[in-house]
Amino acid sequence: MRQGCFLLCLLVILIFLGCNDDDFVVHSGLVEQVQRVYPTYTNKLLTFDYDEIGKVVSVNRDIGYRGISSINYFYDSAGALIKFSESNCETCFSGKATYKNGLLLKSTSFISGYVYDNKRKISTYNYNTDNQRISQIDTTITDAIINNTYLPDTTIIQKQFNYNSQGNIISMKVFDEKGNLLSEREFEYDDRINPFFRKNSSFFGGVRYFSCPNNITRTTILINDSTRVLESFYSYDNLGFPTEIRKGASDNYLQLRYK
Repeated sequence: MRQGCFLLCLLVILIFLGCNDDDFVVHSGLVEQVQRVYPTYTNKLLTFDYDEIGKVVSVNRDIGYRGISSINYFYDSAGALIKFSESNCETCFSGKATYKNGLLLKSTSFISGYVYDNKRKISTYNYNTDNQRISQIDTTITDAIINNTYLPDTTIIQKQFNYNSQGNIISMKVFDEKGNLLSEREFEYDDRINPFFRKNSSFFGGVRYFSCPNNITRTTILINDSTRVLESFYSYDNLGFPTEIRKGASDNYLQLRYK
């Protein structure tokens, strides 16, 4: 018994001696802060606050010389995100949503201030038998007053999604209201954890980023006869979570800190 305890203690000591503090971390997996790091300075972009069960309740957003805006999130009794609103902002974002059988059925997001008196996007969603979102219709209505004349503008597009066996969206096609193909995107992923997966994922962020379990490493954008490729490079901690995200050959990158 004593020999077994001695060997266990020795193993624990060797583990800690073999790892330095920079390489070995323990955290909850909840993103606490996102910063953009430049060669000569760092800009704090987002700071997240959570409730006791890990749901985002507020995000502070750095809006430059205007200071910090605050986005607050509200949930129903089942824990579904039904509303968010932003304050202390020149151009403010807000939104609301309705659900059916636990799935997001319809969402409306708003942009107010600055150029537009009001800009809103109404989205409806369709799912397959695996509860994966396979299509959505976005109706964007812009209310603008130009030369004292009310000039609303309405745009309708449809998006279609395909998935791989891991549940990641591997392609997205965008059509206009007449069914003409406008663009197509193809996505490749790593095999690591996406820390934003199902974190207020439904309607305040891009579906391909927030509704996929892994991280996008390559995006191929096809528009008419033009092809554009965007690559993302990640650094990970020992738990498999991304700590740095660099887009292409950019001289800056995003740095993620966890609670």
